[in-house]
Amino acid sequence: MTIDLCQENLTQLNLPDWVEELEARKKRRQRDETAKRVVALGRLIKCPNCETEFEPCRDRYRFCSLSCKKSFPALGWLWTHISVLPSGCWEWTDCRDKNGYGVWFLVIDGKRIKTPAHRASWILHERPDPGDLFVCHHCDNPPCVNPLHCFLGTSAENTRDMIIKGRMNAPFGEQHWNSELNPEIVRTMRREYFSGICSMGKLAKRFKIGVATAFEAIHGKTWKNVGS
Repeated sequence: MTIDLCQENLTQLNLPDWVEELEARKKRRQRDETAKRVVALGRLIKCPNCETEFEPCRDRYRFCSLSCKKSFPALGWLWTHISVLPSGCWEWTDCRDKNGYGVWFLVIDGKRIKTPAHRASWILHERPDPGDLFVCHHCDNPPCVNPLHCFLGTSAENTRDMIIKGRMNAPFGEQHWNSELNPEIVRTMRREYFSGICSMGKLAKRFKIGVATAFEAIHGKTWKNVGS
């Protein structure tokens, strides 16, 4: 399909379809360039599914046929995005999220579901079903997808592991940017409240905080690290 980009035709185009067509043209051009480079080298390539050697072209630049492409196992696709490091980590070379974890789309019950790459690797290498558990890292390397470097854990266990390894460095207590209290004020509030010297409302008014904030600090729901 050829698109005439003159002004009168732009008004007749549905923008999403137009963008989709441009992306499709870009992908076709990239495939053509890939095939041309391989052909220019004067060699055939091997199909990763059936291992048949074939001459690449625009429509066949990785697999020898459409049936081979469709029957290629998910684990095989996964390994096309893995680089094995000397440390034993299987580093994910494709898309990653802002925290450095690999991102992949795993087909479950016929639906493509966005899944962390290390979790997908855990499932495809037939490890125990994670269910609602987290797949955590022993190696502390977010892009690693080696299932031997991972373990299952609850949300609390995952958080505790992050704290032990020093990866959760969020400020807390009086160092937090939004803190209205400090340990000395918390001790004073607890002492005066539980001894009956002052009510919670008066304490909140004196220290210019909300009653809910005072309640949580006095009863230990916050500032748990502060002793009596």
